[in-house]
Amino acid sequence: MAYILICDFVVVIERPKCKEIALGSIIDVMIKSLTDHQANERTFLAWIRTAVALMAFGFLIQKFTIFVAYIQEALYKRSIRPHGSLTGAMGAGMILVGTAVVLISTMRFLSVRAKINSEDVQSFEIPFLEVSLSLILLVVGVLLVLYVGHVVY
Repeated sequence: MAYILICDFVVVIERPKCKEIALGSIIDVMIKSLTDHQANERTFLAWIRTAVALMAFGFLIQKFTIFVAYIQEALYKRSIRPHGSLTGAMGAGMILVGTAVVLISTMRFLSVRAKINSEDVQSFEIPFLEVSLSLILLVVGVLLVLYVGHVVY
């Protein structure tokens, strides 16, 4: 059986205190499928970053509308009402989409974690929630392009 020396360095002048541990006992302590769990966690954290960015973008849409209204008022010397209904809905929608991303990514993280821990062979399934979310983001992106094109031109 192979052995590893585990040493504690107490003082630099002293010799380290070492003890032998069987290699098999260290392997038993390690997490099974560690790289799969780490990849799952990295993916989860990437989705969380995306959700935070979506919510921040939704907040920015609403605040930028107020900024544009102040600039227009300063330039034209009259009160101009910002497009509150459309931009407010778009900003709130982006915040809701970001919240949905957090919920969906958490559910997906826990599902994949359970599948990694199970001994059964898992079949591939079409990720309905992820596809639905990407279609929603596609529609929001098209609406933003249409809105910017309408306001600017």
